[in-house]
Order: sequence, then structure tokens, then C-alpha cells
Amino acid sequence: ISSVYRGKQIKNSDIIQLDYFKKNKIESNIEQVRVEFDGDPQGYLPCTIEMAEDNLELIIGKNNE
Repeated sequence: ISSVYRGKQIKNSDIIQLDYFKKNKIESNIEQVRVEFDGDPQGYLPCTIEMAEDNLELIIGKNNE
């Protein structure tokens, strides 16, 4: 996981896989599987992750040096 946060290229393997989706439901047969989004605890599985429909506002500061 630390490689993902550092921006390293991901190769699919038995333990990690890179996918693109708009909506994904994740379930588990194991009880009490914790879920984190961007490092923040969000609860337990099952969960549904969905892309926001709204555009995100981006503010960029310009350095005039």
C-alpha cells in the first residue's frame, strides 16, 4: 500500500490490482473487514464506492517569482 501512496506504478498481482470504475460494491466473507478511504477510517464491509457526479473545484496558487 505504501507504494501506491508514493505514486509508484502498480503491477497487478495476487494481492493488489488496479481497476477503473464509476461504481463498485465490495463484500467479504470475513467478518469485520475495516474500510479506509484516503487513509481515513470509513467503517466496515460491505461498502459501495461511487465517483462523485459533481465537478471538483480546484484552486491553484500562482508563484510570481
